[in-house]
Amino acid sequence: MKINVLKAKIRRNNLEEFAGKYFRDETSEIIQKLNNNGKEVLFGIEREDGVFTVIGQNTIYYLSKNGNIGEIPLSVFSNILSKNAINKGKMSNFEYVKNEQNNELIWLNDKSTMESLWNIIIWLEGLNLDENTR
Repeated sequence: MKINVLKAKIRRNNLEEFAGKYFRDETSEIIQKLNNNGKEVLFGIEREDGVFTVIGQNTIYYLSKNGNIGEIPLSVFSNILSKNAINKGKMSNFEYVKNEQNNELIWLNDKSTMESLWNIIIWLEGLNLDENTR
């Protein structure tokens, strides 16, 4: 994947604007740390207390509200976001989404940040499908 295409997708979805001080890119400490530990992380969000949700090309990595580190395939996380949005409706709080597999709460910041992340995740899923059908 070309990083400049990803950055353009992030800009078009206003992720940096919506996430504000929580936005993290490839120059951020958390992204570099995870990549140095063998993860393929591209961007994400991180709070001051270390809670994070970061997106890789195939996987979501997170530090939950309870302090547990986890990872979820993109497609599974996309389904979790979809179910969460359907269940909560438009006017609900989207600060966290629940991972039903382990009952962990994964931080999303707010509705706007969640929608931006979700749009980019759907795009990444499409790239992965294209690569798998070649």
